[in-house]
Amino acid sequence: EEGDITLEAEVISTDTNLKYTYLVYDMSAWKTIKYNSESAEVKWSPEKEGQHLLHVEVTGDSGKKYTYEKMVNVTDENAEITEFTVDKESPQKVGTSIRLSGKAEASLKGTKYRYIVYDGQSWSDIRTSDKLEEAEWSPEREGEYLLCFQLELGGGRTVNEFKNYSIKGLYTEVTDIKVGGLSEEGDITLEAEVISTDTNL
Repeated sequence: EEGDITLEAEVISTDTNLKYTYLVYDMSAWKTIKYNSESAEVKWSPEKEGQHLLHVEVTGDSGKKYTYEKMVNVTDENAEITEFTVDKESPQKVGTSIRLSGKAEASLKGTKYRYIVYDGQSWSDIRTSDKLEEAEWSPEREGEYLLCFQLELGGGRTVNEFKNYSIKGLYTEVTDIKVGGLSEEGDITLEAEVISTDTNL
């Protein structure tokens, strides 16, 4: 299964009916991967990147316990953002509801999917989820913003995609006048090209 790592203790033993208990320490807490498994091979689904201490305990009919520990570094090589979109082009007016959506690949079960925004002074959270979902952003004041879709991989590393976005008050800017050709009736079609957050122009 995607996101799984196979662990297998290599054991030389004259003991019988061996049982294997696997534990992992992710630098913050211990977790049990498998308790008293009859198989030396188990599947481990790490939740985050970074250093992990693996610990295996082997017991048999003799009652003796044999332990071994190994430090491993987990990296999600598959983590990437393939798409980050907004449903309305910049600029928009204050109070507009803007939908953010992204597509991404990640193997780690504990990956957080975040939409965050920078207002020129600080970052704030729009939405954080364990699943790949959309988010709604309704800016309350004018300004230049930096939108970010982020994969938070748990070990301190993030994968990010950014978009600049402008929020304005009610304004209208005429950028051009399109002039059509002369028709047979002697008319010329004129069309103003306008960027506006106002309504009922």
